[in-house]
Amino acid sequence: MMSAIVCGQNQSVYFNVDYPEFIPVNSDFDISVIVNIKYTEYSSLDLYLMFDKDVRVKNIRLKTYNNEIPVLFENSNYEGYNGSVYKSKIDLKDDVLFGERVFQVLYKIHSADINSAKMDFAVVYFKNGKAVKNYYSKKSTRKEFFPVTESLYFYIPQSIAGNSLKLLSGSKYNISFSENEPVTRMMIEFWAKINSITSEFITISSPSVQESILKLSRNKFGYLSADSKENIKYYNDHFVSENSWNFICIEISSIDYMLRAYINNNLVFDMPVNPLLDFHKFNFVFNNDVTDESIEVDKFKMWDFSNDINLTWRNKNYSFYSADSSRCILSLDFNEEARVSNLNENTSYSIEESNSRFVKSHAPIFSRSPKINAEVYSTYYAIDWNPQDVSNAKSFVVEKSTNGNKFFEIYSTDYKEKPEETYYYSDPLIPGTEIVYYRVKQINDDGSFVYSSQVKLGLGEKELFVLKQNYPNPFNPLTTISVEVLEDTYLEIAVFNIVGKRLVTLHEGRINAGLHSFEFNGSDCPSGIYFCEVKSLNATVVKKMLLAK
Repeated sequence: MMSAIVCGQNQSVYFNVDYPEFIPVNSDFDISVIVNIKYTEYSSLDLYLMFDKDVRVKNIRLKTYNNEIPVLFENSNYEGYNGSVYKSKIDLKDDVLFGERVFQVLYKIHSADINSAKMDFAVVYFKNGKAVKNYYSKKSTRKEFFPVTESLYFYIPQSIAGNSLKLLSGSKYNISFSENEPVTRMMIEFWAKINSITSEFITISSPSVQESILKLSRNKFGYLSADSKENIKYYNDHFVSENSWNFICIEISSIDYMLRAYINNNLVFDMPVNPLLDFHKFNFVFNNDVTDESIEVDKFKMWDFSNDINLTWRNKNYSFYSADSSRCILSLDFNEEARVSNLNENTSYSIEESNSRFVKSHAPIFSRSPKINAEVYSTYYAIDWNPQDVSNAKSFVVEKSTNGNKFFEIYSTDYKEKPEETYYYSDPLIPGTEIVYYRVKQINDDGSFVYSSQVKLGLGEKELFVLKQNYPNPFNPLTTISVEVLEDTYLEIAVFNIVGKRLVTLHEGRINAGLHSFEFNGSDCPSGIYFCEVKSLNATVVKKMLLAK
């Protein structure tokens, strides 16, 4: 969920616009506008929702705690705006709003076959029939207010997502497990699409305490709600649109006895848990207690997690990842041929279900992009790449650009059905060419595709850093990686194995100009090819390294 604050200088009218972060192409989704009017002298509001591309409004509803009514809207114009403009009027004197100063305007939107769109939201409110003030999506630093565009992004579902678990009306899916080893930091992660206005769609409990540890619901306004709010130390409203997927991560720690819930990388709330909680046994229940609505779940994982939570964020859109300091206790992908994957021999588990089934998943689970490397020689550019997720791969296309924006195809090859295969291509060096960019496009069986990062070669633009070849190379087990930083900048320096697993982050953050050396110790790694990747805010350079034991 993304959010934009909409307010005036005197804060007499407050708006909050919420919209989903992950939206499939050609689908319906919701945009929520919460309106809070402090004073009673305003008679009506004109709301303008604007899109620069083919995104259309299907219907609009006005909701209060006790009532819900349709809102009429029309295609309109707004101060020379060139896109689609949808205008609606809210009569603040309507009986439905009697005594109500906080209400929701809910837009049902349909996306077209596009990958992004720009959205503006503007408000004009009236007093005694006359326009008083304009309010826009964000407050300008100047005295006036100007529309500020929000971005919506749409994704094409990939077949690599497999199946999801669909909970129909009155269904329940109960996962119980016990561990021989104590769990220090329980991390539960999954994707969910919650179309039900339901109570307790998620419940976490343990036999060691009488009360539930956590109950999550989606209230009538579509916002996530937790029970025991009086115990919550931090709470941040999160709108859950129908038909949109959200990545939910719940952390329960035996170190500080706190429970933290995150959605799409954002902390939603944290709350204390009972110190008597037994971290060997948990019950996790998905529940759908309403009629004609559904809940879908995909890529459910339980961890005894010791890594930084950013590792989870970086990998949420992939079907698998490894965490070297953590134990994956249980993994459920809901594919019929591999319904349950128990990745920990110390775990005992059972699953009880009713009225649930598997359906094709449209969760934002994507193939990992290939890792590309390129170098300049006297007469040619040498490009090589290693695919990181070939479960759905069909072919690869090498693309080239002279400006970093418009790319064209220069080579293609089929996937060779060898997961650790390295692919090569040599592109003739054209005299007088100052700078070139390369990227690799992986095309999958279902027609979906992913791009590698871009690599830039040449002298046309001032470089911020130079990654030197590691020395010695081959190495066993120590090698030195040197980076010449030409001016103070932000860099991330990391080492990956051939399947794309990050082994170590050597540096992340600001770094001063000068020559910097970092040591990589491969004593715990098998012989093979490794990659050192240096990434700034606008460039990525990768060097191949060989560990030979």
